Amino acid sequence: GPAWVDSDDENVTVDLTARARTKKLRRDARETAVTGGSYEKRLRDQFRAIHGKASWARIRGPHAGGDGDDDEDDAGTAELLRSTRSLVHGAGLSSAEIRVSRAPDLNLAERSQAVVQAVDFHPTTSLALTAGLDRKLRLFRVDGQENPRIQGVYFKDLPITAAAFMQDGSEVLVCGKAKHSYILDLGAGAV
Repeated sequence: GPAWVDSDDENVTVDLTARARTKKLRRDARETAVTGGSYEKRLRDQFRAIHGKASWARIRGPHAGGDGDDDEDDAGTAELLRSTRSLVHGAGLSSAEIRVSRAPDLNLAERSQAVVQAVDFHPTTSLALTAGLDRKLRLFRVDGQENPRIQGVYFKDLPITAAAFMQDGSEVLVCGKAKHSYILDLGAGAV
C-alpha cells in the first residue's frame, strides 16, 4: 500500500481549469473540479500511461532492502519510514529557552560584488568560504568579531553557484554556470 494516507484528501477539491497541466486530467471539457482522491488517481493513471509501471518502486520479496534476519525488522523499518518522530532521543533543544546572539557578517572583511551563492564552514578549523556570481571564492578565518579574509581566488570563466569543502577540508569543490568545475587544493594553493 501507499507509504502515507491522508484522510483529508477526500475533503479537498482540485480546480482542473486553473492550469494547463491540470486541464489534461479532465475527462470531459465541462468538468471543472474533482476531489483529492480522484485527482490522485488521475495523476497515477497519467503517470502509468506515460512511463509504464514503476517496477523500480516495488519491494521484491519479504526481506527486500533488509539484512534478511526477520520480518519484525522489516515491519519496524517500514513503520519508522512512515513516521515523523525523532530518530535521536534526548538530543533535542531545550524546551525552556533558546539564546540567540547577533554575530558580525562572515564576509565583513570583503563583501561579494554579487549575490553570495555558497557558504560553507571547514569541518575541523575556524575557516569558512563564501562564493558567488562575481566569480570569486573568498576564504575567511572565523573569529566571531572581524572574520579576516585569508585568501580570494578569481575564476575568470566560472560564475560560481556552489562551493564546498571536500572530505577532510583540504580541497574545495567549485561549480557554476559552466560545463566544468574546479577543485582548489588549499595546501598547495593551486586550482
